[in-house]
Amino acid sequence: MSAESDTRITSRFTRLSADDAGRLLFEDVIKPFATAGTFVLVAFLWTLLLQQILAYPLVFLFFGAVMGAAWFGGRMAGFFSVVLSAILVAYFFVPPVFSFTIDKASKSYFVAYIVASSAATLVTLMKRHTEAAIRQARDELERRVAERTSELERSYRELQRSEHELRVLTEAIPQQIWSAAPDGGFEYCNQHLRQLVGATEPQLRGDGFLRIFHPEDRELFANAWKNALQSVQRLEG
Repeated sequence: MSAESDTRITSRFTRLSADDAGRLLFEDVIKPFATAGTFVLVAFLWTLLLQQILAYPLVFLFFGAVMGAAWFGGRMAGFFSVVLSAILVAYFFVPPVFSFTIDKASKSYFVAYIVASSAATLVTLMKRHTEAAIRQARDELERRVAERTSELERSYRELQRSEHELRVLTEAIPQQIWSAAPDGGFEYCNQHLRQLVGATEPQLRGDGFLRIFHPEDRELFANAWKNALQSVQRLEG
């Protein structure tokens, strides 16, 4: 292998690695952070608008933000939303405001918020995972049903083709051929037998084939035919 080929392969490998790294960076960092930032920012702006109306402390919107981020963005988005919302709550809404210093009276409240928001994120992720598993199982079931349906349709078409080929064969040969259903009723006969007895196939169906026998022999044959069916024995005459 030439040096030029080695250089080309190395360049391609480096380009693929860079593409993979960029895709992983976007999927694992940029996208989750953007999702978390969007939800937390919306919750923060609404909280600023509503804090003059509702009594302090007003952080319930941040719970919705972390749950929404975890649901739509996944684990990393949920983690980022908890961190971002904790920073905003500590700086803007926990005394003393506009400071990351938290007084003793508010520390338990702030810790409770972090624990509760983390728990909300965990519950949301578990629910998301469960629904994803259910959706995957449903998709797999639909795929298998579709495959099974396709197999049945293919088998049905093959059966129809085989029946057609068999009918063509039985109509072509010079012998008289007929068949009966499991209950003993007449089912099919070829053209040579129809010509011989002078009747159409619909006229012979069921127990209509008994009409081809002489009236004096008809009841005798019917009884013998019935006994042969019940005993599962060959009927010869």
